[in-house]
Order: sequence, then structure tokens, then C-alpha cells
Amino acid sequence: MTTKTSKRVGRLVTDEWRGVYKVTDAVIAVILFIHVLKFWFIDESAVLSITAGFFVIILLVFFVFDFWSIDQRLKSFFSAYLIPAALSGLVLLAAWRISPLANIWFVPVMMLIFMRLPVLSAQAISLLGIGLLLAIDILKWQLAFDVMFRIAVSGLFILLILSLFFKVTYRITKKLRETTELLESAQQSISQGLIVIGADTRIKMFNQRASQLLDIPAEVYASKPLLSEIVSFQTERGDFGVNHSLVDESAIAYIASLGLDKNLKTPEKYIRKDRNGRFIEVQTNTMPSGDVVRTYTDVTVYHQMNAQLKDVLEDYKELSKKVLQNSREKMVAALTQLSLIRDNETGLHIKRTQLYLRTLADELVRSNQFTEILNEKFIDQLVKAAPMHDLGKVGIPDSILLKPGRHTTEERTIMRTHAQLGENILQVVAETTEASDSLFVIAANIAGGHHENWDGSGYPRGIADVNIPLEARLMALADVYDALTTDRAYKKRWSHEQAVSEITRLEGIKFDPEVVAAFKRSEEQFRAISMEWAEQSTPAAP
Repeated sequence: MTTKTSKRVGRLVTDEWRGVYKVTDAVIAVILFIHVLKFWFIDESAVLSITAGFFVIILLVFFVFDFWSIDQRLKSFFSAYLIPAALSGLVLLAAWRISPLANIWFVPVMMLIFMRLPVLSAQAISLLGIGLLLAIDILKWQLAFDVMFRIAVSGLFILLILSLFFKVTYRITKKLRETTELLESAQQSISQGLIVIGADTRIKMFNQRASQLLDIPAEVYASKPLLSEIVSFQTERGDFGVNHSLVDESAIAYIASLGLDKNLKTPEKYIRKDRNGRFIEVQTNTMPSGDVVRTYTDVTVYHQMNAQLKDVLEDYKELSKKVLQNSREKMVAALTQLSLIRDNETGLHIKRTQLYLRTLADELVRSNQFTEILNEKFIDQLVKAAPMHDLGKVGIPDSILLKPGRHTTEERTIMRTHAQLGENILQVVAETTEASDSLFVIAANIAGGHHENWDGSGYPRGIADVNIPLEARLMALADVYDALTTDRAYKKRWSHEQAVSEITRLEGIKFDPEVVAAFKRSEEQFRAISMEWAEQSTPAAP
């Protein structure tokens, strides 16, 4: 029963107290009914039994109607003051007309007075009733003083107990009512749907938002159904999609069991899409009492914004990748151009060495060699890095770099520093780019290692065999083949056969034997590249 009902019928006639109030009325009515039987069928004095029976019947009727009025919520006739006043009057009349023993009936009447009225009003009426009963005992029945004293003390003691009890009870009930109203107001005002599931899996509490979000009538929740009944209804209606396709994978098993499988842990949070296209976030919290509080939040707007944000981030990543790629390409072009400015080679030399490198790498892949290194991305970066292999020549003086004849020992020492210098420059560039970008790392390895020899006799470090990076070993052969088959300031170009013979001679000395073997298997492709991208035609050396 709501607070509104308690104001109509009595201060304590709430759902919690209604049963107590009705039991009190029922017990008194039974006792009165027994008295009716006693007066009419057992007492010898017919006049007394008729008179007493009449009053008892009237009392019985009032208690019966009082019992009935609690459920009927009657205000017009059975008001808060009418019942106590009528019953008190009847008890006083019975005490005057029948017997002083009727005083005892004022005790249950006092109980009803305190249940119906505020404490101060109940105290005043009860004191007035006790006083009038004592006056009747004195004037009508002339009872002895000690009897009167005991009646007075008993009545005042009962009044005190009832006053203290109901004063505390009213205070607790008021706080409980205020807390309940505040809780109900709060749960109805929140934007989230809320249901409370008891330990017996029945719905104990809900708010209107839950009814709206889940599209389940409030009357269904109010009937306190089992959780499995609600989940079964939603499943049959298609709320979770075909084969629970609208539910997060983490919650499918739990929902499929209708929430009954105790071995399945309820997901603390998951998102599902309902049949109206909304995204509902379901969050579950278990209370110490064993009750489960479940909230439902419409996160459709958030989900849509999140999806849009993901699209924007993907676009941004793609744009950043394109910008980075463009910047890298410009940097590679700039460094390549810088290499050409400070070198006596031509753009065709760069093109040929790139093609030689790809030919060697593809042949090794076909032979299933170095598969842990050679993949499509690595080969592409290898080819792009090739033009920067002699970048270190920017630090070599023109008098040495552009000298037409052979270098002296001192000049050769200075000339050899270009390998370390180029590696250092490219390592600095590599550190300024993102960690996953290995293009300049490969370029640095080529620049610093393409003059190293397989037997350890090369420069700048004198490292040998597999300690030399694979990209540098490939570049060493491609660079030497191009140098042999093209004109240089200090020599005429060699024929393809001469170049093959020289590279074969240097197998295991300058070049990696496996790289030389790949070169021999693809030497006709080398010849074709050399002829297609040849410099201005000059006769080869005999």
C-alpha cells in the first residue's frame, strides 16, 4: 500500500503494517464473537445477556468493518478519528451499563487509537478514556481505592508503553517512508534503466526507464516474474537476433541459458543491439545480500560517435601514411640527388644497380634462400635504398673524388671514409623516422657495408662473411658488375664475360658464394639490363 493509502486509513496502515492491523482486528472480533455466544447461551440473567450482547455485537460490527475498511481504503465513513471515538464510547457505555469488567476492552481500543492517530492525539484520548473509566468505577460501581489504584496504574503503564513504542515506530516509519520515496524518485529520474533481481531470480524492483528501454510493459515487471521468463520472452520476440547475433560474444552463452546456468559467470558489462537498432549497454553488479542490480544504458549516440571517430582516425592514419610516404620519397630523392651531385656516376648507374639488386634478390627467393629476410617489402626497400649507397662521397674533397687517375695511398684512405660517413648520415635520418620504417636502416647498412669483403679484407670495419648485412653483400656484387661493364675515368668497360669471370674469381674472397651462385644463374638477365640501360656506346675492352 502506498503512502497515500496510509494517510486515508491510518498513519501505520502501510503494506508492512496492514497485516498486523488486520490481525489485531480479527483477534478482537473473534473474542467478541465468543462473548456473544457466552452472553446469549450461557449467562443466566436474560436481561443482562441481552444488554451485554447488544453492546458486544455493536463492538463486533465496528471491528469487522474496521478490518474491511483497510483493504477498501474508505475515508468517508471509517475515518482515522471515527473508529477510535466510536469504540471508546461503546466501551465507556458498556462499563456504565453492564460491568466494570468492560474496562478491560479499553486496552485493545487504545492499541487502535495509537495505530490510527498521531501520538499526542492518541495520548490525549487514552488519558481521557482512562479518566472517564475511573470516574464510572467510582460513581457507578463504587470500587475500593486499592482496586481503583491498580486500574489507574495499569492503564497509565500501558499508555506509557504504547506512547514510547509508537513514538519510535512513527519516527522509524517516517524515515523509512522518506527514504523509500527518495529512492523511488531517484530511480525513476535516472536516465538508465534499472532492475533488481532477487536471489530467487525474481524481479524485485524496476524503474520506468527499464520498461521503456527494453520495451517490456511495467505490468509485466510489477508481477515479479522470473528472470528466465523475461529472457525467454525477449528471445522469442527476437530482441537478441538470430542465434543471438545482436549480443556481444561474451554474453551469448549466458543469455542462451536464459540466465539459469549457475556455472556461467554473468558478464559484468556487455553491449547488445536491440531490434530497433539501438545499442544497449548492460551492466551487472552483485550485492552482498545476493541480489543483482542490473542497469541498462542507451549508448547508441556514443556508439555512433565512436564509430565515426574510428573512421576519422582511420582516415587520419591513411593521410599520415601518405604524408609520411611522400616525405620519405622526397627525402630519398633529395639524398639520391645529393649523391649524384658529388659523384661522377649517372642516373643510369643508379637504375642499373637497382635492377641488378632486384634480379639477385628474386633469384635467391626462387631458390628458397634467405627467406627469413627476403620478402616483398624488404626487396622494395632494398631497391629504393640502393641509390644512396655512395652518399658519403659528399664529404670527400673534389680533388680526390673527381681525380681522373688512380689515387695515392693517402688519397685512397680518405676516399674510403665515404662508406662510414654515408652510414652515419643515414643512421641519423633513420632515427628521425618512425621505428617501423626500415628503409633508411637498410640504406645505412648498404652504405657502410658494400665495400666489406667476404674474407674480411674490406673496409671500413673489416668484418667478414655473414657478419656483413645481406643487403650490403648484394650491393657489393651489383656495384662491381656495373663498374666493370661501364667506362670509368681510369679504365674502359669490360665485356659481360670478363665481368662474370672476374666475379667468379672473387667468389669467397670479396663476394658471398651464395650471392655469386645466384648471379651465375641469372647472368643473362644481367647482360640484358647492361645492354638496355647502357651509357653512350663505346667499345668494350678486349
